[in-house]
Amino acid sequence: MSGIFKKNDIRGVYPDQLNEEIVEKIGYLFSTYLKPQSAIAIAVDSRLSSNEIRDALVIGLNKGGIIDRKSTRLNSSHTDISRMPSSA
Repeated sequence: MSGIFKKNDIRGVYPDQLNEEIVEKIGYLFSTYLKPQSAIAIAVDSRLSSNEIRDALVIGLNKGGIIDRKSTRLNSSHTDISRMPSSA
């Protein structure tokens, strides 16, 4: 993971520096900093790896209890906005 963390973002060459396993871990670790019911916006671009990277991030966030997988659309749209469901 060395070298992928920049001042304002995370960047790396797929799949050598940044891959699904790493992104899932990042998603999980990020979830530990978020408050319950945090709104998450996940945007992708047109690169072939974008959907796989987004899906891995959602899985990591889900493992941390931030995104309810049932309400998350894992598809090819360019922007998905997912919210943790409000407690009833």
